[in-house]
Amino acid sequence: KCIVLCWFPPEMKTLGFMVAIIIAGAMLLTLWGAILVAVTRPGVGGDTRASEVPYFFTAGAFGTMLYARGAFLNVCYDELSVLRPDLVGDIHRDYVRAGAELVETNTFGANPVKLAHYGLADDTERINAAASRVARVAAGDRALVLGAIGPLGVRMEPFGALGLDEAEAAFGRQVAGLVEGGVDGWIIETFSDVSELAAAVRAIQARSALPIIAQMTVGIDGRTAYGTEPAAFGPEIAALGVAAIGVNCSVGPHGVLEAIEQLARVVELP
Repeated sequence: KCIVLCWFPPEMKTLGFMVAIIIAGAMLLTLWGAILVAVTRPGVGGDTRASEVPYFFTAGAFGTMLYARGAFLNVCYDELSVLRPDLVGDIHRDYVRAGAELVETNTFGANPVKLAHYGLADDTERINAAASRVARVAAGDRALVLGAIGPLGVRMEPFGALGLDEAEAAFGRQVAGLVEGGVDGWIIETFSDVSELAAAVRAIQARSALPIIAQMTVGIDGRTAYGTEPAAFGPEIAALGVAAIGVNCSVGPHGVLEAIEQLARVVELP
């Protein structure tokens, strides 16, 4: 089983085009043996804005859009939710107008470890709260808001110096800010280390009961940077109590599809 999270650049605003791509993608997945399962949108935050559907349209790359609209690479993109809420909000609104039903907060790197590189660790909660508020206003009643959490960018023990309790505490600060601003659910994405992802899940579960989508990333060999196959990390993540498991980034559609096929054989979650 899998959830198909599809995104389109705001420029692709033709509904017919998006529907055609979704249908083609669904047919391809079926041919490859993946099974689309119905996902009830009210399951995310108890929302009642739509009925049972087999997929969600989601917003896509955020940093790419910020760069395309003039944000320099040497600035903290996460802080732009505070400094340029108009810019961040416009991108959210463009995705919603293009058909996105789920938008992610501009917080992929908004944890104190990464923010410390910009001297912003003390502003972790403020930046995350601002990001969720901006996304909430932009989404209105047309889309749900997912609190986006990426990896800390450092190695966890035993491969690195950062302890798992320290990682959980760092994620906890980010989660606290997102909870303050208000979200409908969570997406943890682009993780390579299951133990780090687990720390993020625990940080969320200690502060929120909303559903969590947990996504790992794999390389061209189909394994994480630590050599773990989807068939191995899938059951580990499922045991954490998340709502859905996925794979994102790093490789193209073919590599992601192969990883999803492996996951579908070993987990019952979407």
